[in-house]
Amino acid sequence: MRRVAIYGRVSTLNDVQDGSYEMQIEYYKRKVELNKDMALVDVYGDHGRSGRQIKGRPEFQRMIKDCEAGKIDLILTKSISRFARNMLECVNTIRHLIELNVEVEFEKESISTLQMQSELFLSIFAAIAQAESVSLGENKKLADKRRHALGKPTYHASYGYKKEENGFGWNVVESEAKRVRLAYYLACNWYRYPDIRKELQKIEDAEGTGKEWNQTPVVYMLNNVSYIGDVLTNKTFRGDSETGLRCFKNNGEVEQYYIKDHHEPIVSRELFAVVQKITESGVLMGYRKNFSAEDKRLMARAKKLAESMGKEFENYGNAKNSN
Repeated sequence: MRRVAIYGRVSTLNDVQDGSYEMQIEYYKRKVELNKDMALVDVYGDHGRSGRQIKGRPEFQRMIKDCEAGKIDLILTKSISRFARNMLECVNTIRHLIELNVEVEFEKESISTLQMQSELFLSIFAAIAQAESVSLGENKKLADKRRHALGKPTYHASYGYKKEENGFGWNVVESEAKRVRLAYYLACNWYRYPDIRKELQKIEDAEGTGKEWNQTPVVYMLNNVSYIGDVLTNKTFRGDSETGLRCFKNNGEVEQYYIKDHHEPIVSRELFAVVQKITESGVLMGYRKNFSAEDKRLMARAKKLAESMGKEFENYGNAKNSN
């Protein structure tokens, strides 16, 4: 009796592909059940995972380890594009499985790896799968670009917001917005980044949320236009590197869109502008000890804005880092 593994993958989590994933798995389960010469070992499913890099698919890796452990004789999968979309990885993986005497059946292409007369046949199909992957990726980029041009950002909402059901609008999450406002209040009172982080952490500890703050998200928060209701798209982009796809800072490589008044602001534009000048001054990093007359005017303006935020943060008192 042949020990069979089922491998299924869909690359996104929308409802249509959720159905596609379930259909893939149920179809192959039924196929194994109806075959007296087959016994199901396990179902391996990378749900919502890209197929471009094997290292990004934990279930695929688990399946290969089970093959290496001698637990699997046959892998059933829908197509080469479901199995892998990188030609080199696809060929190398199947070559490795053949050495382990593990067969892979690709239903769409109607081929079995143990029946191939040469690797050329597999390489051709793998190349087609990789070309399909690139085409799908380019189509997604084009669709995202069109949505961004229409003022509909496609990625996740910034801290302090959650996406509306339509996937494009953002709504304020008040518990998080309070922390954002506190960070801006403290910045206006010239608290340094480490001190702002500590004050935010006190809230998490008091409320028992388990969230841990470090300095990087604090710096990002105080420079994020999302908090005045705007969105800047494509701050980063995905590109090839020696270790595979990774994110890079966008320095003009990808077109950006600035979407104004996309959602409800958490802080005023005036407050945001003042905080930008404060962050640019370097004082929040603790670099500054001497202050010009212009700096002192900025301090006075910032404190006035902080006072206008009302009684919400009055317990934090006056600035402890100003000169």
